[in-house]
Amino acid sequence: MSHSPDQTPFYVGYLPAAPSTRLFVVVVAGLIFGLLAADAYVLATAQPRAGDGEWADAAQVTLSGIIVHEPYPILRITDAGGAPADVLLVGEGKHAAPTTLLDGPATLIGTQIERGGLKMFEVAGTVAPGAASPPALEAPAVEAFGAATLKGQIVDSKCWLGVMRPGEGPVHKGCATLCILGGIPPMLMTRDANGGTRAYLLTGPNGEAANEAVAAFIADPIEISGTIEQRGSFAYFKADFASLKRL
Repeated sequence: MSHSPDQTPFYVGYLPAAPSTRLFVVVVAGLIFGLLAADAYVLATAQPRAGDGEWADAAQVTLSGIIVHEPYPILRITDAGGAPADVLLVGEGKHAAPTTLLDGPATLIGTQIERGGLKMFEVAGTVAPGAASPPALEAPAVEAFGAATLKGQIVDSKCWLGVMRPGEGPVHKGCATLCILGGIPPMLMTRDANGGTRAYLLTGPNGEAANEAVAAFIADPIEISGTIEQRGSFAYFKADFASLKRL
């Protein structure tokens, strides 16, 4: 009685693989690479956009103007066209602007940060009085826009404006919390249906600094009510913290 030999391909390392084995390896490898590429695409598209913020940390410059604390320190300067413009001031690292900065004329040394026309200056030092002539300017006028309820995310202004990219979202929560508790002004960042962003310096209901009040909600999707004001170059949101809730 004769037996048919087993026709199942058998792999031997020192011999060429059978055609069916080669086909199986190619198909499986292609599927694996395809799944990896799909995962990479999904992860990439799920990340928040990096934004167009810039931090010119390679070179220090000087800026002259008047310092105003309302409630976060700004330096009011004149832009290239001679019009007043406001620059939000912060310190180096995760710190507020130096407490030695007083209201009035000043010339500061530091590095520039900017996103979407909003400007910030990381202060490294001051120029001695008389070494430069700050322009004669007045504090920005306040323009009230009334009550509003906004949805968005609380971010630290320094990272969001350009020091970190994207500077928002859950992965940035720890950094943003340290920055805001260190005195960096908090911002309420909102996004419209087309993905455009608008940022408001976030204050308490009486215009006071809000760093401690928002600490537990940083980087979370939130809804909050309050009133909107425009002071020079920056929009402010005077928040009613009793209305603050996670979404």
